[in-house]
Amino acid sequence: MKKSLSLIALVVVVAMALSGCSGSKEKAAPDKAAQFPTAPVSITIPYAAGGAADLMARVLEPSLAKRLGQPVVVVNKPGGSGAVAMLDTLKAKADGYTLVVASTGPGSITPILNNAGYTNQNFVPVAQVLDIPLGLCVPNDSPLKTVAEFFAYAKNNPNKVRVGTPGATLSQHITIQQMADERGVRLNLVPFNGGAESVTALLGGNVDAIFNVLTELTPHVKSGKFRLLGVTSAQRSSFAPDTPTFKEQGIDVVRGVWYSILAPKGTPPEVLKKLEGAVQESLKEDTVKQNFEKASLPLSYLSGEEFAQKWAKEYETNTKTLKK
Repeated sequence: MKKSLSLIALVVVVAMALSGCSGSKEKAAPDKAAQFPTAPVSITIPYAAGGAADLMARVLEPSLAKRLGQPVVVVNKPGGSGAVAMLDTLKAKADGYTLVVASTGPGSITPILNNAGYTNQNFVPVAQVLDIPLGLCVPNDSPLKTVAEFFAYAKNNPNKVRVGTPGATLSQHITIQQMADERGVRLNLVPFNGGAESVTALLGGNVDAIFNVLTELTPHVKSGKFRLLGVTSAQRSSFAPDTPTFKEQGIDVVRGVWYSILAPKGTPPEVLKKLEGAVQESLKEDTVKQNFEKASLPLSYLSGEEFAQKWAKEYETNTKTLKK
């Protein structure tokens, strides 16, 4: 009888101990999120180094690291019009330590046109940082001076005008293709792995023009190597005040490319809040704002919630139009 009682007591003690351990584990998860971050945070860029997304992350990196109290590591993983970086981010744990800078292309075009392996539902926004208009550039020694002249020349020389874009399923590529189609123009579009590569191609004479975000064009316009024919903003850009918009030149196109920081779906809300706060506070710093200005990066901050609403509407619209 005593042995039986002892055995029962032992079972009870073990059960209580196990219960206590289980309770500790349940409490560990929220504590871990509350202590975030306790290790370096990685930000993946879907393009080669030197483009707008890369510049954005590297301008933010020192301030984010200071505010998070951990190193912030920027990693470039180009390929698949942004899909490589997006999928790589999804392979990581949804804990806030692996983020990605997405733009309009990989965020709202690539997964709609291709079976990319992800949709907007696989990610949760931290914040939008930029919204950049597009520009059409030719070498400075080109005889072309306006957008109208460009399309007229291209129409008279079908498939001969080589136009570089950052990727086949990015907004830049699709927008210039749509404008050409509307005018019965056949361009020879050449997609690259990011805007920086397309810029290098124009510098090397491997393409005749490039259509890209304004940020990646203005340094070469200012240096006298490129001529900017037009921009797709509603009004003239402060970064290129002497260049008329497409609308001013009779082409009703107003379009930009957003750049936002995303995390895998399932990232704890308290972690997202810390990341969003770090981004928001970083963008208030004078040094950060000055560096964005120097890099011709037009700030356009939206909170995670605000951008989520914008992204959902854009994704729905693109699904209807691009699937036609």
